[in-house]
Formats: sequence, structure tokens, C-alpha cells
Amino acid sequence: MKNIRLSSLTADIPVFSDEKLCPRCSHPEDDGGCFGCNVFNKEENKNFTGGEYYFDRIICAGEYHLSKKDKHAAKTNRDNLTKLILAFKKNEKYVAPCAELIKLKIDEFRASLGLEKTAFICAVPDLQTEKYKKGEILAKKVSEITGIPFVQVLVKTKETAKQHDLHSIKEKFDNVRGVFEISEDHKNKLNKQSIIITDDVVTSIATLNACAKVLKENGAGKIFIFAIGRSRY
Repeated sequence: MKNIRLSSLTADIPVFSDEKLCPRCSHPEDDGGCFGCNVFNKEENKNFTGGEYYFDRIICAGEYHLSKKDKHAAKTNRDNLTKLILAFKKNEKYVAPCAELIKLKIDEFRASLGLEKTAFICAVPDLQTEKYKKGEILAKKVSEITGIPFVQVLVKTKETAKQHDLHSIKEKFDNVRGVFEISEDHKNKLNKQSIIITDDVVTSIATLNACAKVLKENGAGKIFIFAIGRSRY
């Protein structure tokens, strides 16, 4: 872990650097391999996870430490990345440093993943009932500072419970099954294009995998997910 200082921030932000991370889902690994992938591919879980990743790579700026058990911990005990994400979840004014963190990771992997061939960036669709569309706001800001076009090809067809309000992995996967579609203008017209999906936090990957599945079914090529924070299972 290393600290970086962004021009738009007054505090250092801890960012993943040389940690042992899963090369597919970005979950911190231990001696038993990737806990996230092990849960996803566990035989008894495959009936609801599907046991197949539809994205090609998840890359996150750093680790998001908030969990159900420490939700009421003093804010001073939270690292600056977690504080930044929590602030962005409530207020659009924090989008610039969040987007800057994602841009750093895009720049880092631009050559190795061939990101110069990326057709566009899109967001995980926000709940229709939410007035603050933070997913779309983040994706548009990343597009603005990277020069990669923003095209919102994903749509959400029905309202769901918020993922962070659900407790089990099964609930999270069941909650987003079949709720995303491609906009009519783009159905079956993605023509093997590489796409970046942006998000604030990756946890169970249920939502992101559901989005990637729809994109792949409509002809997308490689799908890379860039997020601000990675939460452990």
C-alpha cells in the first residue's frame, strides 16, 4: 500500500500498489488464494452465482473498509479512501477526486490491457427512485478527464433493494438477476467493442457481473471494471 496526494484533496489516500491482489476480481488474496473467487465458484453457490465471470478484469484504487460490523465506528478510525467514498455517496462535490483515482488506475493499465481501444465508458444504472445519480455522475467525470466517451448503454428495468441492505451473497445475486438490459439503440450492436464500467465500490460483484453479462450477450468484447474501492466479502 502506498499513499498518494491528489491536488484536489487535503489528505493522503491509500492506494493499492504491490499488494497480493486477485488478478481477476481485485480481492486481496491470502495463502488460500482469492477468497472472493472461492466464494463465487463454490459448488453450492453456483446455482445463484452462475459460476461464470462475464467481465475480464476488475481494478480498484484501494480498499474500502466499511462493513456492517464497523458501521457505527468513529469516523476517525476510517482511512481516507473510505471517508472519501462515504462523502461521495452523499455529495456530488466529491466526484472529482474519486474520478481522479480511477483515472490513475486507467492510466496505469492503459498499455497492458490495451485500454486505448476502449470504445466507451458506461455506469452501473442507478436506482430510478434516487435523485442523486452518483453512478452516472462518476462515469461522466471519468470520461471527461480520460477522453474516453461516455455512452450509457445499460438500463435498469425494475427497482430493487439496495445491495448494501442485503446480508447474504445469495440475496445480492438474486436481487439483480434479470434487472438490466441494453438500451434499444444499442441492442446487438456492440460489435466486440471493449467497454469500461465504473463504480464506487466493489463487494460481492453481483451487480457488476449482471451488467457485464448483458453487455456480453449483446456483442461486447472485453469488459473492464474500474472502481474507487474494493470491499472484502
